[in-house]
Amino acid sequence: MILQTKRLLLRPLTNGDINDFYEIFSGDKVDAFVKKMSYEQVKTYFEKRKQYSPNPYSFGVVLKSNNKMIGTVGIKKKLPILENYHMFLTKNIGVTDTLVKVLTKF
Repeated sequence: MILQTKRLLLRPLTNGDINDFYEIFSGDKVDAFVKKMSYEQVKTYFEKRKQYSPNPYSFGVVLKSNNKMIGTVGIKKKLPILENYHMFLTKNIGVTDTLVKVLTKF
């Protein structure tokens, strides 16, 4: 399933996202809430995802303008309100409100 906004695509992660995912989760913006990952850890994460059914409410956040993944967003359980969600973005481009609106309509 792919969700869209004016500037973003929210879509399931694919193996083609490994390099962008590594760039996101190995960078300086990773903080105490998100574990920094080596390239090998990212590859292992993607391999393990193949063994399990991925969360259908978890998405890569991709800029339409350059097809670059800038983060991840998702809901751990589909609830009437966003009580249990995650969001990690590498760029502060003013999309947080948009992402929350899209997920609450989903």
